[in-house]
Amino acid sequence: MKNVISVEFNIPGCEKYYQDYLSDRSLFDADIIIFKPISFYQKLKNLQSTHGQQITQLGLIMHLEKLDAQYKKEMTEILKNGKNIFLFMSKYEEFTDWIDEKEYNNYKFLPTNARIISRNGSEIRFNNEKNFCIFWKEFNPYLNYECYIDYYYNYNNQIEKVFITNSGDKLLGGICNYGQGNLILNFVQ
Repeated sequence: MKNVISVEFNIPGCEKYYQDYLSDRSLFDADIIIFKPISFYQKLKNLQSTHGQQITQLGLIMHLEKLDAQYKKEMTEILKNGKNIFLFMSKYEEFTDWIDEKEYNNYKFLPTNARIISRNGSEIRFNNEKNFCIFWKEFNPYLNYECYIDYYYNYNNQIEKVFITNSGDKLLGGICNYGQGNLILNFVQ
């Protein structure tokens, strides 16, 4: 049986695979990785309700920066070694702690350079990629997105666009070749 780690993404009926973003468990343990960016504000609210107000915004930002660097490093190595990572993208969030002028966004873990824009929409075009045909057929009426990729750079610049905005020029989902592996991006929900 394959070992699955699903960071911040609940798979119905498969709760044993779930891993909190703040966990110190390595991604190297997994054969299959499913990853979703955290909601900074939701995570801060949850931690404060559990641990009280001693959890500060700056403290969480500093902790997340360490985790992002570790996730980025592990993802890069995992992809280079031929595994696939599925990213279910959520709303792009930026946060600045004005007291310490510390900035944070919830996509710093990405092992590529991408400019992500926070915009909602529901008009999605499908590029007939065979591996996503059943998904599109079954869920098309219910799909929407909370952000898109305005700019994407990968070292070998190979990305197969699967889902795009109705205008046709913004990426909502695709398969990015990275090393020997693939980074499968999915912004549609």
